[in-house]
Amino acid sequence: MKKFFTVLAVLLVATALFAGVTVKAGGTFAFASLSNATKEGSEAFGEEMKMKAHGFGFDAGIQYDLSDKLAVYGEFNMVFPSDAQIKEGEDDWESIKENFPEGSTYKINYFSVSAGVAYKLDFDAVKLAVGGGLSLNRSAVKFSYVDEVDEDINMNGNQSFTNIGLNALIDAKYMVAQNVGVGVTLNPQLGIYNISKAYAKYSDAMKEEMLPYVLDDIDDSVNGFKVSFAMPITVGVSYTF
Repeated sequence: MKKFFTVLAVLLVATALFAGVTVKAGGTFAFASLSNATKEGSEAFGEEMKMKAHGFGFDAGIQYDLSDKLAVYGEFNMVFPSDAQIKEGEDDWESIKENFPEGSTYKINYFSVSAGVAYKLDFDAVKLAVGGGLSLNRSAVKFSYVDEVDEDINMNGNQSFTNIGLNALIDAKYMVAQNVGVGVTLNPQLGIYNISKAYAKYSDAMKEEMLPYVLDDIDDSVNGFKVSFAMPITVGVSYTF
């Protein structure tokens, strides 16, 4: 009997601690339009490069009720675009595939983290939260190349865009049970400050192969104020404690 009351006490404390907490998970579609800050004399960022991409992935979020009308929230999502479009300076838009030698492999990923305060609206079975806060998102491309005939001819590298700025939240869900909801979350993000990095390493054999063109290894970064935009859209399931 003593053990029973001990377990019951633990459950009551846990319920009190998690009361008003909503967790959710789902699938995400996101699109982003990004560009890097520039720096005179930079190896990789002497001029603006724009990138736009979209893809599917996943999302996880949490909401904690401060009162009947206010809540704080956190969102994390990651998507995996299969391709991206880039534009350097006055050049035309082109697929990122066209910038790598034939036979190259590459991976693109995008993730974002957002947090803020939301105002809650209750329409019985429909729950709505609208708010805003801060966000950080990062888009990265990792690539490599190995010649089919001579493995000594190879290269590898990566490039990333990290943006810090503001986000908005529009979260609507329909409660299919007392504690379970299904819904849609929009999380538009306005980047204000950009940190971009580029790295590329060419083997000596590849540098010799490309003569008279000169290939120099790249390890460069730049930061500054730059506007960007991204929009993750999530469809998922939530549970409220």
